[in-house]
Amino acid sequence: MWTERRMLAVVAALCTAVVGLAVATYQAPPVDLSYRNNLQENRLLYFTNIRSINYTRTEYGEGILRYTPEDQTTDRGGFVIRINRHSAEANIVWQRGTAAERLVERPDSLGLWDPDTAQLPTHWNMALRQLRRQRRPDRVLSDYFELIGIFPEHLKN
Repeated sequence: MWTERRMLAVVAALCTAVVGLAVATYQAPPVDLSYRNNLQENRLLYFTNIRSINYTRTEYGEGILRYTPEDQTTDRGGFVIRINRHSAEANIVWQRGTAAERLVERPDSLGLWDPDTAQLPTHWNMALRQLRRQRRPDRVLSDYFELIGIFPEHLKN
């Protein structure tokens, strides 16, 4: 006949085996990398209070803001973050530099493009491709994708 100690040891061993098996076979669901620009208030609050210290803030009307990195070169251009507080949306947009050419080199170095005629999903996909290619992502890219809920560690696949 089994004693209480033996039964407790068997139950504990079975529970440990089940939990160990569940942890060993767990696979995280893939991150949805389709275009999105909705942001949460808590992430916006963190960005505006802490992360935005290295950005130049420009207001366009009431509630529409553009954050340009302070270290961005004016001749080449770069990504900027646009936030519309009315619709709770954040967009990343390539801002053209002072260079006179209409077409500029794509941020992912795959040819030329015209950022003035590109739609917002195109800018978003360019930023995502550049973020995935870099070992240490630019601050503006990592800040933007954290605003919309895609963290750089999700893209290390």
